[in-house]
Amino acid sequence: MNRLRFLWTYASKWKAQIILSMAALTFVSFTSLLYPWLVKHLVDQFTNGSGDGTTQGLAWILVAVLITSTLLGYYQQTRMNALGILLRNDLRLALYRSLLSQSLGFFSKNRVGELSAVAAEEIAKVQPLFSSFLAPLYQNGLFVLGCIALMLYLNWLATLFVLVVMILPLPYILHLSKRIPLLSVETQKSHGRAHAFFEETLVAIREIKGFLREHLELQRYNAVLENGMQSELAGSSLRVKTSQTVYLLLSLVLLTVFYAGASKSLFPDWSIGRLIAFYFYAYMMTMAVISVERIYLTYQNIAGALDRLMTLVPVTEQQPPSPVSLPKPIRGQIEFHNVSFGYTLDHPVLQNVSFAIEPGAWTLVTGPSGSGKSTVMNLIMGFYEAQSGQILIDGIEVNGNTTNMLRRAMGFVGQDPLLLHGTLRENIAFTEAGATDEHLQDSLRIACLSDLVNELPQGLHTIVGERGYTLSGGQKVRIAIARAIVFDPPILILDEANAMLESDLEQQLWSNLLECRRNKTTLILTHHSGNIPRIDQQLRLEGGMIHSSVGIPNGTDSLAARVR
Repeated sequence: MNRLRFLWTYASKWKAQIILSMAALTFVSFTSLLYPWLVKHLVDQFTNGSGDGTTQGLAWILVAVLITSTLLGYYQQTRMNALGILLRNDLRLALYRSLLSQSLGFFSKNRVGELSAVAAEEIAKVQPLFSSFLAPLYQNGLFVLGCIALMLYLNWLATLFVLVVMILPLPYILHLSKRIPLLSVETQKSHGRAHAFFEETLVAIREIKGFLREHLELQRYNAVLENGMQSELAGSSLRVKTSQTVYLLLSLVLLTVFYAGASKSLFPDWSIGRLIAFYFYAYMMTMAVISVERIYLTYQNIAGALDRLMTLVPVTEQQPPSPVSLPKPIRGQIEFHNVSFGYTLDHPVLQNVSFAIEPGAWTLVTGPSGSGKSTVMNLIMGFYEAQSGQILIDGIEVNGNTTNMLRRAMGFVGQDPLLLHGTLRENIAFTEAGATDEHLQDSLRIACLSDLVNELPQGLHTIVGERGYTLSGGQKVRIAIARAIVFDPPILILDEANAMLESDLEQQLWSNLLECRRNKTTLILTHHSGNIPRIDQQLRLEGGMIHSSVGIPNGTDSLAARVR
């Protein structure tokens, strides 16, 4: 029921098209039942040596029906295929929207490669829902009902015999089919693990080549594929065994019926035409039953993909929270009141941390690795929510309703900035799509990138490559800084942004930043503070607690010495 509700959430918009397609399929299905009846009519007519003059008229009627059925069949199949593609795209969009709304904690527990596999592979398994599940199930259901009705008319005793024999292998078929859904789910999980391994390996290709691990990684990937292959082969074997068992039993039944009719030992009153028509209807019903078994297996694939998808996408579309009115412009005051946080419940990173940063202050946050400096940035940005205490921006608490609005007033540069596969311009204008050339050039100057861009043959239109692999670490950091300041945010957070810069370049960068951000809140998390030209306040984190908070006058020459 949950699966149906989930699917109907996305498919209900096409209910008119679905109804029309099913109506066309009804006509196509019933016209297919006419041909054995036509064969019966012709055979009986020729064997009796008489004609009633209706054959020619019936043939023309069937030609018209055939043309109509072909046109409706074309409409039905193209619509069903199109609806499957539309559903696939809607589900991928819904998954993408859901993943974008998740916290960073979610991604720390789920591998990106496996999530990517859900979008690429598992949603692709839902695409045949209309063309390979709903339409065949409906059509084969009509075939079975129509064939049974016509077979009863032709010979009710033979029909009962066929139905009884068809029911006999049902317990055995169900027994074989029990393990198929479990194997299908395990196969999908294995594919997801292989996809994640593949993606993570290519991301780390530089390290793999640098440490000559190509052969070892190939062996590891082969082991992942082998594990997945075992469940896939087992599932395939069960599916083939089930379908071939059904096919064998039903074929033997049909041959028995045909022999009995032809020898007139059991059904002496049958005409040859009735016998042939009955056999065709029984054969069509047999094939429909076998198709239903294949449709069931298709459903298992779809159901497994849906179960995984439903853990990531809400059954009903969630409405975004109502926008919160914020004071404009944001002044940049930051307050922590008894904030505690840990990435896991048994390992706190911050414990009852309290501090206040005044608007426009340049604040240095220091401390050993693992002391919680980056965590402070993550909490201010709203990437994670504090487990206790309050975080305020200009007196407004950072929470689910206000986070997006507050982020519009913040820029940040992380320790390992990620660049997108695209041009320099696209990466720098990432935060401000409407940025003018003047704004971009000013950002380049502040981030000490003007010379680099001028040296490139294509300038800002140079492709940086996926994750910026064509650039050095220092160049990537400066591009990330330009990206963060292109819209002149009231609050700027720099997390080890100077770690990869040469001393002269770092001094120039800090000088440029001070020039453009003299009265704007700037939070600097770093181990290297010697070249920072201005520090109004220093916060030292150690063991998840604030150990010192030192106010320092603006613009004194002895600031670096006092920080150290």
